[in-house]
Amino acid sequence: MLDGELVVLRDGVPDFFELQRRTLLTDRFKIELTAAKHPASFVAYDCLYKGSHSIILGKYHNGSYLYKGHVTLGVTKAAISQLRESNIIPFTAVPAGAGNENAVWVYPDQVCTAEYMPNTKNSLRQAVFKGFRTDMVPEDID
Repeated sequence: MLDGELVVLRDGVPDFFELQRRTLLTDRFKIELTAAKHPASFVAYDCLYKGSHSIILGKYHNGSYLYKGHVTLGVTKAAISQLRESNIIPFTAVPAGAGNENAVWVYPDQVCTAEYMPNTKNSLRQAVFKGFRTDMVPEDID
C-alpha cells in the first residue's frame, strides 16, 4: 500500500487552492479544461506496508477491550515477534469490514504508543506505531 498525495502544480509548486477548487467543479467541460491546464498527479512518498504487518489496537475500559483501529506504519517484524498468539478475539465488538477477517489474535497484554492525525470521526487517522511501553499494563490506561 502506498501513501502519497494528489497534487496540482503551478509553476512547479504544489497549489492546494487549485486542487480544492477542482473538487467543486461539476460541469464536464470545465473539469476537462481545468485538467488540461493544470493536470493533477499522484506523488507516492511512502510504502505503508507489503503483506500483513499490522497491529489491531484496542483500549482497556471498564473491564473490557474496545476496538480502536489498525496501525501499520512503523510496525516491524521485531514488534510483531513480541506478541503472543491466543486465537481469542479480545474485543467486545469488532466492526464488520474492518479488514480483520484474517487477523491473528494475540493476548492483549501490551501497551503501545501510536501517533495519529486529529479528526472529527474519533478514529485513528494515519496512525504510526512508535513502540511498546514497558512501564504500563493495559489496565493503567484511562
